[in-house]
Amino acid sequence: KVSRSSLRAGIAFLGMIGMVKSCHGSGTYVSLGSPTLQPKARLKLGGLRAPMSSQLFEACCVIEGTIAGLAAERPASKFLAELAEEVAEMYAAINDPQRYSHHDVRFHRTIARAAGNAILEALLETLAANIHSRSYRAQPSHGLRQSAEMHHEIYRAIRSRNPIRAKLLMEQHLRGTLPFLETGDVIPALPKWRSDIESVI
Repeated sequence: KVSRSSLRAGIAFLGMIGMVKSCHGSGTYVSLGSPTLQPKARLKLGGLRAPMSSQLFEACCVIEGTIAGLAAERPASKFLAELAEEVAEMYAAINDPQRYSHHDVRFHRTIARAAGNAILEALLETLAANIHSRSYRAQPSHGLRQSAEMHHEIYRAIRSRNPIRAKLLMEQHLRGTLPFLETGDVIPALPKWRSDIESVI
């Protein structure tokens, strides 16, 4: 139930990040080696307008939620230790948005590595490139504290091998703290995330 235009757009995007290669008159093939973002793709993604930016944000939520679930299914002790360290650093940086953002990005990248899927990791890196850098620039300290608490809960879900909870928490976190891409404003911290999640789990 996917339209041809959506399929073409998807294949074009996969081509931009180097995952597939289209050969005229022959077909489209999966590329060998690790996915790499092509220079043209950086220009196109950097110049996206508001409607497409919203779609990128939506795609980021879907992919990163899936990644969190995978990380919970296959937790490795080294990744759990890294996640715990990043959470501790976020709590220590709630009065320093720039420092907080640094540890936030490292937390999300660690989860992507823990998921063990290089293709999803490359997709996430591409989609989130222009999102995380703006996530916390206007967040007050109480908002960063709530964000740190959410990250802590995501870590606990991964550590306890609960992929459903990890996925839902990640999606809730992204919807509650990433910016409205159309305006550049920051979404207010979500006050009821704990009860919302627990009503589902």
